[in-house]
Amino acid sequence: MDSHNISRGRHADVATTLRQIEQQTLLIGITSDILCPPEEQMLLARHMHNCIYHEIDSPYGHDGFLIEFEKIGRILEEFLEER
Repeated sequence: MDSHNISRGRHADVATTLRQIEQQTLLIGITSDILCPPEEQMLLARHMHNCIYHEIDSPYGHDGFLIEFEKIGRILEEFLEER
C-alpha cells in the first residue's frame, strides 16, 4: 500500500492527478483506521472534484469497513439517493 502512487507515470504530484478525476466519489474515513487513516482520506477528498467525505467513529480500526456495515450502509444510501 505504501508504494502505490496514483501519480506515477501521470503527473508530478498526487494533487494534480486527483484533480483530474471527474467521477462523483464517496470517501469514508474510519477514526481508528491506521492502514488508511482519515488524514489520508481527507487529503484525497480535498483535491478531488465531486467528492463527498464522511467519517465514522469506530473502535475496529481498518476492519471497521466490514463491521460497521449499518453506519456505512446509511452513508451509501444517502449518497446514492442524491445521484
